[in-house]
Amino acid sequence: MRRLIYVELEPNEVQMEMLNGYARYFDSKKKGYTEGNGLEHSEEAGIKLAVNGAIAEWAVAKVLNLMPNFNIGNLDKLDVGETIEVKSIFYSHHKLIIRPKEEKKINDPFVLVHFPHTIHPDRPPTKNLECILLGWCWGREGIKNEYWYDPKGNRAAWFVPKRILHHDWEVLQEYCITKSRSLLQDYLRDSSDHISEDTMAEFAFDW
Repeated sequence: MRRLIYVELEPNEVQMEMLNGYARYFDSKKKGYTEGNGLEHSEEAGIKLAVNGAIAEWAVAKVLNLMPNFNIGNLDKLDVGETIEVKSIFYSHHKLIIRPKEEKKINDPFVLVHFPHTIHPDRPPTKNLECILLGWCWGREGIKNEYWYDPKGNRAAWFVPKRILHHDWEVLQEYCITKSRSLLQDYLRDSSDHISEDTMAEFAFDW
């Protein structure tokens, strides 16, 4: 059974992620990064893509009760909770696109988010924004020869059809919780020389 998740974001949430998107865009331009799809966009289009991506990540984080990573200057870091990669689309017929530089993320989940209504980064939001979580898949399920496609030349990527996406969100959330717990335990173990035994015990109890 296909189960989509509809998310309502309040204006203050949208505005916060708009600022995050602006910061990402100008940080990337300052460092000379190119667009993920290999195209040179106008500033307006580039900002729109960055803003949409930031808002989509916030929506996924909100639904799964995770922390977005506010990725500014670290393009290799996963988008949400250090566990999930998020993709957003403007049109419902578009597919989940995995770029060649993301091939190493074969064991990470990708979530596809759709915005039914246009977002205007240059206009302060005045009402709630609806977005839809269409489904998710593991990187290894999308990175397959049958989905490799180059629609306009010099833009080859894996175009993953929505029909293969999962909708068992509880499975994804459990994966995120388990991986987050593992990451925290690794951090505590690496930092054990600087953290008291009582604090270590408290974290172990909470988890």
